[in-house]
Amino acid sequence: MAYKIERNIVVPDKYVQNASGFVAPFRQVHLHSTANPSAPLNNEVAYLSRNYQNGNYTHLVGENGRVIQVAEVGQGAWDLGGNWNAETYAAIEFGEKVTSQDDFNKSYKAYIELARDLAKQAGIPLTLDTQDVSGIKTHNYASSTGHGSDHVDPIAFLAKWGVSYAQLKRDIENGFEAQSAENQTKKETENNFTEEIEMYLINCIDSKRWYVSTGVDVRYIKTTRILGNYGNQYGKLNLRVDKMYQKELDVEFGKNATDPKRDISK
Repeated sequence: MAYKIERNIVVPDKYVQNASGFVAPFRQVHLHSTANPSAPLNNEVAYLSRNYQNGNYTHLVGENGRVIQVAEVGQGAWDLGGNWNAETYAAIEFGEKVTSQDDFNKSYKAYIELARDLAKQAGIPLTLDTQDVSGIKTHNYASSTGHGSDHVDPIAFLAKWGVSYAQLKRDIENGFEAQSAENQTKKETENNFTEEIEMYLINCIDSKRWYVSTGVDVRYIKTTRILGNYGNQYGKLNLRVDKMYQKELDVEFGKNATDPKRDISK
């Protein structure tokens, strides 16, 4: 857990659950944004403390990855404006007061990690906006499927700061650690592949031609000076030498590759 949760509970315990008669299981985590680009998180909390009777949520994220819990989880919430209020295990608001891309990036990471952690805590699938009732849902999806109000958050807000819906879905479903591990594996594979490529010289016994090869491609050496460079005559390289017949080389790499007149720019 890269974030730290500040507990500042301003919604009375079980207030929504008792008022609405919501009962477990609570099968969703909801993603929102505040739609208020001028309000710091403390102001959002203060406003909620005076107006929770009209609408509420459980967590606020913003200000370089700060996380504030304002209500207990697993009690439902009045956050969507529709029947999926009764499914709310947790509802996360992303504070739209953002001062820089770095600020957003840190908060976005906390937003994703918090959503995933809360879902795991409740046994909710790590999916985004699927047809199954259980999962992580954006307010936009709830509204578009008839389970919320007409709000479309947090889609436009995230897009403004460079996060597409496709990336949001990927990050929610896979997390950052899995993607980092995948990227590291890819990088190591590329490095290993690069390390395995070894240049060497080929001397054709019958045609007397010289070539340089990586094992994947082959190039004809046109001048003795270039050959000298490859063969360490001038202290440049000292490549090993393989001897082959021209016909063998033509079969292995193709005559187009071994043709001395080959245009190597293509």
